[in-house]
Amino acid sequence: GSVGGNTVVQAGDDLGTITFGGADGTSMIFGAEIIAEVQSGVGNDDMPTDLIFQTNGGSTSTTQKFRITSDGKVVAGSSSGAGYPSRLQSHGAGNVLDLNSTSGAVVIRFYESGAGRFDIRTNNGSSGLNFYDSLNGVERVRITSTGAVSVGDNASPDGKLHVYSS
Repeated sequence: GSVGGNTVVQAGDDLGTITFGGADGTSMIFGAEIIAEVQSGVGNDDMPTDLIFQTNGGSTSTTQKFRITSDGKVVAGSSSGAGYPSRLQSHGAGNVLDLNSTSGAVVIRFYESGAGRFDIRTNNGSSGLNFYDSLNGVERVRITSTGAVSVGDNASPDGKLHVYSS
């Protein structure tokens, strides 16, 4: 815009930045930044903004490590843009951890490099909970909302405890 003007901000514009930097002997290097970044949907009395936390992992620049989105999602890591997979919330005195997904299933993944992956998942939008060997692509345990439990490969509970061999 022009000097003294009042032009609307666009998605991706920074509203403000707090920068922490220091001299490395040659030049000034940023060590960390906190950035308020405008998201899409700016309008009259509406200013959707993400708060982004960036750190320097040993290079010449900072990268995103944590973000609070304008719609209240908390994202750890460098993901950005629409479709964040999860929301992390703490509710009241009980400090309940709530993992929520709009993509169908909530997944808690346990991963050890070179050793495999194991997921605990909701049943992709239907009632139930699955324990899933994601390295081998096989469901190992299923618990339905009615309490039926199946153990084994791709089990189908019918109200009884079933044990299937691999």
